[in-house]
Amino acid sequence: MSTLQVDLLTGKTQSSEGSTAAGQERSEFTIENAAAVKESAQDQIEDLREIYPAPSDNLLKAVTLLSEAIFACNDAIQAEEVADKFRADDCMLKVQAASMQLFELRGIGDGFGVVATALLFTFVNKQGIPFIKSEMHAILRTLKALRSAPFSTLEKGVAVTEILELEGLVIDPVPLTDLLNEAQEAGFVDS
Repeated sequence: MSTLQVDLLTGKTQSSEGSTAAGQERSEFTIENAAAVKESAQDQIEDLREIYPAPSDNLLKAVTLLSEAIFACNDAIQAEEVADKFRADDCMLKVQAASMQLFELRGIGDGFGVVATALLFTFVNKQGIPFIKSEMHAILRTLKALRSAPFSTLEKGVAVTEILELEGLVIDPVPLTDLLNEAQEAGFVDS
């Protein structure tokens, strides 16, 4: 029986036999490899504890969420490569759920808050339209940058969000006037 290891930086799985050939590689989040993701996140948490003697519960939760989101985003990219659109979309929904929880943890720091907010509005502004592969890669790079520097400054956080903007993703909140116009058009609000 082989064991499964997950490299959180690449999201690739590798069995104890060492085979990661393209036909054998698959990082779909299953019960078998959930333990490996949790173990890798735990390793990162231990590294954090060496740097910060008493990391907050929010920071520990954020690292775990980021690891899971990175794993799911890698899985989405792999699914997109084999034209499995449903699995890719399902994986991106997992990333979206994690981004909502990361937004709740934006108090970790200014840079963290800016990036978490940008990720959340990236999903909101897509309005359910599936991501293309290049957009998935931009989200993956953003998640990795956030995980590697959760206490970055506001300026560095803004620089990280440019990864998303350069891909054409909209990271800004929807203006209230647009929401009001949509509500009026739908008949929910009188003019």
